Amino acid sequence: QFVYNNKILYDEAMEIIKNQPTAVQKFCEFMQKYRQIEGIDSAAALANCGDEEVLQIAVSEYYATITRKADDLERFMNMGDLRNYTVLVHAIKSSSRLIGALGLSKMAARLEECGDAENLEEILRDTPTLLKLYRGYKERLKPVAPPEKPPLSDAEFADAKVAIKEYAATDDFNSILSIVTFLEQYQLSAEQESLFGKLQNCVKLQDTSLIADVL
Repeated sequence: QFVYNNKILYDEAMEIIKNQPTAVQKFCEFMQKYRQIEGIDSAAALANCGDEEVLQIAVSEYYATITRKADDLERFMNMGDLRNYTVLVHAIKSSSRLIGALGLSKMAARLEECGDAENLEEILRDTPTLLKLYRGYKERLKPVAPPEKPPLSDAEFADAKVAIKEYAATDDFNSILSIVTFLEQYQLSAEQESLFGKLQNCVKLQDTSLIADVL
């Protein structure tokens, strides 16, 4: 529960920040593990992403969507829905290239060509091989994937909103930032995430006057 009339929440958030490794340390640890992953060209990945922060975000997003995209691709194949199949296999091609999964990217590129040519026979023949490889990256990327976050209940999120409103009324930006940092440790629902994204924009602007409109 959020207790916003004392320092409990603030102190917890500050402890989280203090114990976090520096960005450089985190990236060095990330790359050390990333170079060891089978089927990944880490140098190509870094070159494709442009910098380390973009690479880490790309890998995190890639990892989080493997299961959903693989299931969707398999469904489109089974339905003979070549239009949606081709759009999705193109996305898999691009995202795989971005993170340095070049073999998988090339396989997806060829299946994209099959989709454009409406070559269902080759799609049915070769897509299972791609799906097996693609789903395998769920395990391969696990060492560099972000840890699973615990969910946040609606009641806890509501308490956080009340606390933020209280701090916004007194222009206490540091306390608002502490709550935002605290919330980042949790897996938010789609509705919570939408509101939290707007709140983060207010924090980036350092404008407490916008918070009342958002909340």
